[in-house]
Amino acid sequence: MQFRATRLDPSWQAKRIAAQERQAKNDAPHLLSRGGYERKKKEMKKARAEAAGVESADRVESPPRHEMWIAARTKTDGQMTSKSARVVADKIFKEKLKNIREEFEQKFELLARSQQQTAVAHDGVRVSTKGSCAVPDPSPEQTHTDKLRMIPYLSF
Repeated sequence: MQFRATRLDPSWQAKRIAAQERQAKNDAPHLLSRGGYERKKKEMKKARAEAAGVESADRVESPPRHEMWIAARTKTDGQMTSKSARVVADKIFKEKLKNIREEFEQKFELLARSQQQTAVAHDGVRVSTKGSCAVPDPSPEQTHTDKLRMIPYLSF
């Protein structure tokens, strides 16, 4: 009788209506049931460990929050739970691609700069890192390959 009385109480009814209104606005429900995100995280860590060939899932990094969000809303057939979940997942994917592209461009730019700096001017003598075992000649007319041709056992 006490349970029924609490459910008929006006303060409980107000909380119930507020919760129902919030739930009605949730257009991207997850499919995690009782295990929740913690169980999904364990499953994803276990799968990553198997893919990496690691014996323990504890030695694998936890998946990022965006990957867990997408996995929680993906059905077993690969479809998302709703159209709005698909839209959000697409935005996440595009942002991730953008970040990967920017990271790649930064690394490529650093590599290009380092290759441009392989020839360094030092005291008016141009020294190249190509064939750095040879002694640089201060005369600008003679190139590195010309020096190698002077060595008798190296003929081109």
